[in-house]
Order: sequence, then C-alpha cells, then structure tokens
Amino acid sequence: MLAALALLLVPAAGPPAADAGVVVYGATPGGLAAAVAAARRNPDRPVTVVTPYGWIGGMATNGLTHPDFHAFEALTGFFLDFTRRTERYYAEQYGPDSQQVKDSLRGTHAGPGVALEVLRAMLAEHSNIVVLTRRRVVSVQTEPTENGGRRIVSATFEPVADTATGPYEPAVGPAETLSGAYFVDGTYEGDLAAAAGVPFRVGREGRDEYGESLAPGEPDDRVQAYNFRLTATRTGEGASAVKITPGEQPADGANAAPVEAPPGYDRNDYLPLLETLNGGRVKRVFCDPKGGIGGGFYKAQSPVLPNGKRDLNDVDGTPIRLSLPTVNDDWPTADPARRGEIYADHVRHNVGMLYFLQNDPAVPAEFAEDARAWGWCKDEYPTNGHLPEQLYVREARRIEGAAVFTQNDFEPERPGDARARFQPDSIAVGDYGPSSHGTGRTGTRYDGEHTGQLGGGAAPYQVPLGTVLTNDVANLAVPVACSASHVGFCALRLEPIWAALGEAAGETIALAEELNEGNDGPGAALTAIPAAAVRERLHAAGSATIYVADVPPSDPLFPAVQWWGSAGGLTPLDRDPSRPPTKYGTRGPRIAGQYHEAYPAHSFSPDAPLTPFVRQAWTELAAKFAPHAAGLDEATTRGEFVRRLWGSRDAPVRN
Repeated sequence: MLAALALLLVPAAGPPAADAGVVVYGATPGGLAAAVAAARRNPDRPVTVVTPYGWIGGMATNGLTHPDFHAFEALTGFFLDFTRRTERYYAEQYGPDSQQVKDSLRGTHAGPGVALEVLRAMLAEHSNIVVLTRRRVVSVQTEPTENGGRRIVSATFEPVADTATGPYEPAVGPAETLSGAYFVDGTYEGDLAAAAGVPFRVGREGRDEYGESLAPGEPDDRVQAYNFRLTATRTGEGASAVKITPGEQPADGANAAPVEAPPGYDRNDYLPLLETLNGGRVKRVFCDPKGGIGGGFYKAQSPVLPNGKRDLNDVDGTPIRLSLPTVNDDWPTADPARRGEIYADHVRHNVGMLYFLQNDPAVPAEFAEDARAWGWCKDEYPTNGHLPEQLYVREARRIEGAAVFTQNDFEPERPGDARARFQPDSIAVGDYGPSSHGTGRTGTRYDGEHTGQLGGGAAPYQVPLGTVLTNDVANLAVPVACSASHVGFCALRLEPIWAALGEAAGETIALAEELNEGNDGPGAALTAIPAAAVRERLHAAGSATIYVADVPPSDPLFPAVQWWGSAGGLTPLDRDPSRPPTKYGTRGPRIAGQYHEAYPAHSFSPDAPLTPFVRQAWTELAAKFAPHAAGLDEATTRGEFVRRLWGSRDAPVRN
C-alpha cells in the first residue's frame, strides 16, 4: 500500500501533467467518487485529483467518522464500497468476530487513519488517477462555447506549505496550470466553480422564494455553523459519566495523547465559561445523548468507533457549543488569510476550551475530572498534533445550477404518501433529512442559544442531476457545493449523499467523453447528457437512484427495480389503497445511535402479488418505457412483471 501511495502523491514541486484529463479539485468523498467513476470508464485517460490539504478524504479522514445517514439501505455505490472495504480491513487486522468489526457497524465507523488507508487503496486500483496535494486554486481559464456559454480550458494552482495552516498562508512556490477536458469541483466551498465565474448563493433564502416553511421569513447572509470533529479516547484518568462500552475496555489510556494549548491560547478568553459551569446550566463536559447521558457540550458520540475511539461533535440544547455561528459567515467567499483567522478561532475554541477545562485551577473539580478523562488518540493525525487539519465546513457557497433542490424535494408530493416527491431526473438518494447546527446565536459564546437550527425526519429522497450541473460552464460538475436552497442543502450536506452525487458526476463526464469520441472539438456539454443514461451506468455499478428497502445492489434484480422505480414504477405501490397507512418519515426500529432498520412502506416485495390498482398503473407506465414488453398479463407477482419489462425496455437516449 505504501508503494501505491508513493505513486499517487506527487510532490508540490513536481511538474504538472501537460494534459490532466479530468481535473477534480477537492479530495472529499464527493470528489473522490467522481474521480473513481470517471477513471474506471476510461483507463487510458488521466484523472487528476488536486487538494490544498495534506491528505485525501475530506471530513471522512478528518474526524467525521460517525457518518450521517439513518438506514443502511440508503448506502450504495462508492460509499457502500468504502464501508465494505473498511469492514474487511478490521476483519483482516483483528479477526472476523472481533470487537473492532462489531464496532465498525458494518464498516460505516472507522478511525480516520483507517478511512484514509481504505480511500488511498481505492484510488490506487486505478493507475490513471494522480493525486496532487498541497495545491490551492488561483484562477480558472475559460473560453466561449457555440451556444453562448463557456467551458473551462485550464485551472491554475499554487503550492502551499505542508502544515495544517498551509492552505491559508502565502504560496511557497510558482503556480502550475493544468488543462483538462472536464472539471469537477469537489470542494466544500465551491472554490473552483467560483473562480470559473459560476453564479452562486451564500446564506438563506426567505420563506416565499421557494415556498419553504423551514426557511426564515426574510433572506439573509447567514451560514450554518462550523466546528472541528475531534477524535478522542479515554485517558484512564478522571471520571466521565459517558458509559464505557465493550470496545473501550480496558480504558487504560494506552492510546491517549495529551491535549495541548493551541497557538494563541489565553486563559482570560475562557474565564466567562466559569460562570456557566458554576451556575448549574451544564451538568458535565462530555455527554452522549444517544447513549442516555446528556447535559454536556462535547458530544462523545455513540456507537463507539473501533479501538475505543469517539467522534466528538457539537451538541444541541446546551448554553455552551462547539460550533460558532456568525464567526464563520465570511468563510465561503473569504481569501486564504481571512479563512486562516476563522480557522484559528475555531481551534482556540474547540481545543483551547478543553485544555482550559483540564488544566486551569479555577475550573470546578467535577468538571476538571470529567475533562481529564479524555484525550486525543496517539495513532491519529501523528503529523498534526493528533488533530484533524480540516474544519468541518457544513455549508458555504451553493452554485446556481440547472436544478435547485429545496424543502419541497424531501417532502411528500401529496398527503398520505410514504415516499418523498418523485424525481424523474434522479441520480442519487439521501435519507438524513434537514440538519442545521444553527446560523445565529443569542447571548454570549459561553452562555447563549443558537438560532436557525433545523432538524426532523424525512423519508428517503431523490436528487436530480441538475443539482450538480450548471448552465453557465459546459464541462464542469459540482457535486458538493451543489445547487440547492439553504434548507434543501441542509438535507444534502452529508458525506454519503455527496459521494453519490460525485459518482453521478463522474459517470456523466464519462458519457460526455464517449459522445465526443472521434471528434477534435471540445467535448459534449454535461447538461446534454440525459439522466436516464447516467442512471443506467449507476445501476450497473450498484448505485441507487431511488430508495428500495429490500432489493440491495447484490440482488440480481437491483438494476431492474432501480430502473423501474426511477421511471415512476414505485409510486403506485405507495398509493395503492391496500397499503397500510404509514406516517411520512417513519423509520424502522433503532439499531444503535442514529441508525435504524429499513424504512417501512419502502419495500419492493418481488414475490408480492399484483393488486388490480398496481397492475393497471404499471401497465399504463409500461406503454411509455417498455412498449414492446410481452406477456405482462401473465405476470402474477411484482418481480415477474418487472423482469418481463426489463428484458424489453427501451434503451436510454444518450444524446
């Protein structure tokens, strides 16, 4: 694996490729999924991944190891492959029946270092993928197209220092220009898209613009709050109310590293915290609400990670928070130096506050004991003081794309529906629902309340292709800083969904390249590729475009059911009068933490008999999508009907 890594990582001082093929800026899961999808379709064409950071993976390798989804059936494609490889890693290292495998929760939970190793291995399987680290975009060069739009010709990047703050400091060498046929902006900020002149939004729309009940009454420039996702373990000292799990025993602190004072630490900054601690408004420092322990402000999330590690996050409902709304409002459009100031403020708040709680003599004993029970992990981020290098940028720019995902898209189309609104151009699935950690705050940093928070359930929802494409730049896909309202984006801003959007972007690029084979001119515009053609590729690769609870990618019927569902075939199952009523957004029984069994009323049930209602609706739909299908009248079950359709379907139009 180290040999493969050596081939992947090109030093900042090295010469760039004359033709970088497909250029992906941003090594997030969304960016990496796009790179892999594009690379596997054309092994002879280079795919160049560029990141301003020191390692790939985005938040998946920078502390967000407790991923945001609810039902395992919502994980397909690239992200499901990532989780399966992760589970296999722990099985090979510790044994298939080990506690580590159990704590990986089907491979969805891993230490950041393990996630990094798995992602590197996934890229190494494609010899045409090259990764350039520590390079920051400076400018993008475009040219006009025949239809009055533009296309990117090349992008220029400058090398930055090999430190956590390098992306925010002056360049350390000459800039390099990479040319490419297609480009992907996989950054959380949409920096490449903005440099290309793609229109974007920052902030929140007013309630009336898209008819969103969750939006504020009036528009504003507020951005969802950020914080670090810290990886911690028990020190074997102090006393924490957070319950010890089997994976944390023995909690002897053998892997614990001390919390150090961050640069710029000043105890006076944290003295106002004492009034809140002494006033009884918090019960403890560390908490685990899903594990039954509340009252704290560093959330040690359960389920626990393998090898006794915890993903620390911001927690709702306490006067002290890790996230800092309004402090980050400049981040989306700020220059590197200003981002560096915001970054440093979050380090001082998230890390410096814990150092203060552990070490300052003015801290009440019970809180100091609680704080000292936790430290960083010795085997995580060893080159960066055991801290992640990336701030958790939950929301920044959102491009104005060919389609806009809004609250209406994760809600039912009509009362009584168990499914979310049907999307005929769907290329991805999400199931987390809207989530915002706040956009404003009342009171002080250490005694106040966040405003602008969002939460609540939703049934699994589809995402249309137009959310990752722009009408302004023909050869650019933007799967992360995608096209959505603020409320809509709060339901898309999760790594499994971004990975699905990235995979769809990569497949769209591959199809556009195929249309241009044999031509000397620029490639086809990405918006010219039909969603149906993209879906065909995605389904063949095991990626879902509609949620189906009981037909996973491993089932031979998967592509047929996905095709039929994406044509509208599952809507009649939802609206069949014989279906038992199901409240919209109802989840299955809880497995652990925020993770649940499959959503009810979302099964295909291949062996179920066809009711008269479904048979009539499907027969009418078949006339549109499979007009030459034979023997439909003889089919008695859902599975048999769809198998007959699948064999005689019309091929998707590709141009």
